Amino acid sequence: MMIGVRNNSRTIKSAEVWVNELRLTEFNEDGGWAAQGNLNLQLSDIGSINLAGHVETAGFGGLEQSVSERRLDDYYQYSFTTTFDLGRFFPKKAKLAAPIYFSYSKEATTPKYNPLDKDMLLDDALDACTTDWERDSLMNIAREITTYRNFSLSNARLGITSKTPCLMIRGTLLSAIPVPSATIRVAPQLTKTKRTGALQ
Repeated sequence: MMIGVRNNSRTIKSAEVWVNELRLTEFNEDGGWAAQGNLNLQLSDIGSINLAGHVETAGFGGLEQSVSERRLDDYYQYSFTTTFDLGRFFPKKAKLAAPIYFSYSKEATTPKYNPLDKDMLLDDALDACTTDWERDSLMNIAREITTYRNFSLSNARLGITSKTPCLMIRGTLLSAIPVPSATIRVAPQLTKTKRTGALQ
């Protein structure tokens, strides 16, 4: 908060300004909501699929939290995870075991207020944009999106035994192959970074 006194005359003036008992009233107590869901699908002994989602809107908070401690942005998150044994799709004579894991998740956060003008709601700022280019640019500045991807093939093995007990082929084909996880963040400084892990 800033209080100023301006002298519009050309002469020097002296004055005293007293500010006392400043009180803030009429808080914005609009509440938000939250939801969370999880779905797990088991495909016999082949593998499993898991879907999860989480949503929290601006204004949501716990009962013990004050108004200033509640969420000031909309948060959306969903994830997909699956694991299955690739060896189940080969004949049993191959004796192939190849556990595969894949996951994908995405998080999106949209603030309630315009990051370029904290006194204006983001929806009002978007409505004030005259062109689609201005609207998209403001949305790219305000919204933060994070994406994670992971893929691995671990403990893959091929066990084949011959008729002669002394000759046995059993080994590991592949230990682990992580796929790089990509994270894309758009910050208010109009910078866009992309970090990618190394493939091992």
